[in-house]
Amino acid sequence: MTGQVVAGLSFGFWVGMLQPRYNPPIWGGHLRSAFPDLPTSRGRASLAEAAARAAWPRNRIWHHEPILKLDLSAEHAAIMRLLESLSPSKAAWIKPLCRLPLLLRSKP
Repeated sequence: MTGQVVAGLSFGFWVGMLQPRYNPPIWGGHLRSAFPDLPTSRGRASLAEAAARAAWPRNRIWHHEPILKLDLSAEHAAIMRLLESLSPSKAAWIKPLCRLPLLLRSKP
């Protein structure tokens, strides 16, 4: 049941929950429990920054806004670094399946 609740939360929820106003009331002492694969070199602030950065192009795409001026290669790399921090096994699974780098190299 708990897994379904967590899985049902939006990405925007997590971007918001990682903001400084919830630290330490929520995250002080629980960050590693919630994100067990998070490297020890990363804290809540760097995770919040990476999540907000990932949300920005995602929201542009979701709202059908122009993305031609974005450095999509850099945005993709940042998103993959975030995923690697959160779940190395998911990142390893997604990386060979993601077609974006190939698509960007072909410059359609």
